[in-house]
Amino acid sequence: MKLYSNYYQLEFDQKEIQGVNKYTVKFEPEIPDNSGPLRKAVLKLVKDKIREKLEFFIDWGLNVFSLRKVADLPQYEAEHDGTKYKIDIEWVQLMEATDKDHLNFLKIFFNSMMRSLRFEQIGPKVFNPAKAHALDAHNVKVWPGFDTRMIMKERGALLSIDVAFRVVRTDTVLDYISQLRDKADQKGKDWQAAINEAIVGATVVTRYNQKTYRIERVEFNMSPETTFDKNGTQVSYMEYYKTRYNEGVSDSNQPLLINKDRKTGNEVALIPELCQLTGLTDQMRTDFRLMKDLAQIVHTNAEKKAQECSHLFQTFAENEKCKEKSKAWHIKFKDVPAQLAGYKYDAGNLVMGPTSSGAPNKVDIEKSSRELDRKTQAKMFSTPAMNKWGIFHGDRDAQIANQFKSSIKQCLDQVSFEHADPAVYSVKPGMRSDAWIRELQKQLNDGIQMVVLLLPGAKGKTPLYDDVKRFLLTEYPIPS
Repeated sequence: MKLYSNYYQLEFDQKEIQGVNKYTVKFEPEIPDNSGPLRKAVLKLVKDKIREKLEFFIDWGLNVFSLRKVADLPQYEAEHDGTKYKIDIEWVQLMEATDKDHLNFLKIFFNSMMRSLRFEQIGPKVFNPAKAHALDAHNVKVWPGFDTRMIMKERGALLSIDVAFRVVRTDTVLDYISQLRDKADQKGKDWQAAINEAIVGATVVTRYNQKTYRIERVEFNMSPETTFDKNGTQVSYMEYYKTRYNEGVSDSNQPLLINKDRKTGNEVALIPELCQLTGLTDQMRTDFRLMKDLAQIVHTNAEKKAQECSHLFQTFAENEKCKEKSKAWHIKFKDVPAQLAGYKYDAGNLVMGPTSSGAPNKVDIEKSSRELDRKTQAKMFSTPAMNKWGIFHGDRDAQIANQFKSSIKQCLDQVSFEHADPAVYSVKPGMRSDAWIRELQKQLNDGIQMVVLLLPGAKGKTPLYDDVKRFLLTEYPIPS
């Protein structure tokens, strides 16, 4: 059968173009290989003269790349910072489609096209805020985007595209900080530590220009009234954002968020009231209705994903800068994904345990694909009896443990899983790792088949997990 991949081909728009030509560049006096900025600055002085021979070209690393082959280029001369340079450019080879430098040439072209679209980049992915899906009932927006990269395959370079999404919350970072502070105060905890834990490393969006920033730290000693030097004049951040973006600030006591450019080291101070957080909190992930509405947007089928990729190529075709670049580079996209031959095998039957009447229970996987989960909520073909197992809980979680014991019994009975009632143990004090380890050492023996531990604390953030799990893996390697 014919299969479509998420790979797309790039090709030259003229048949006479055989490929990319590679040239070496030599300077006299010699410029060290690690002095890239100087090499570029000197070469830039004669770029118009080079274009007379090569037409379009790019300089990358120690080489020049062009679609034209010119065997004998003249020697060029340029003066930079009082030093006169002679520049020799020599043809090396016509690169193969599988050559690494050919891949780099296409990477430079594609990255240049993506920059022209002015999408927002978060990590390796890019997003289009202009096409956001609004979920007003949940105070979030969903930015559509792409995870794109040029990769080398057996027959040459291909563009890999996958559809991506980013959740942006419509409430401000200041709202979130206020919630964190209130919760910390109620529990008698350090509110600044709580805010740092939640905000540092997060990505925020500024509402005045939809730019994204990764938060390096929270400055509690700074506020919108803090001043900085702007062209010799002391200006407060509040005044700056009002003048620059016409954005007013209602709370002058909020801390500032600091973003640090990883390339330049320059820092940008952001006002929480003017920023929105991206991503989902643990609490949002437990909201069934929110996750259901999100799934309708982000969990698309293959046909819808292919349509989204086609929209990207259409955006290229409609963007004036992209059209100019595509014409200059003589490169176009094939908007139909690469095809390959595939085979479809019959999934067969899933053999379960006998029904209550003793009849064999087989589930046709192909026919039952949409209700496989429901049909497999039955007795398994073969299961070991769980006769000796235990539940451990913190000293304040006895009620939760009883609820869990009742719920797990209903589930096990529903699928006819043979089991005995678990032993239940209380750990005191429930927030100390050493207390958990002592209780486990006291109760565990060679006959125990499995333990369930109800650890206090937020999912993924409780400090107990690593200590207790490490102990069980090294001292009592049983399912836990």
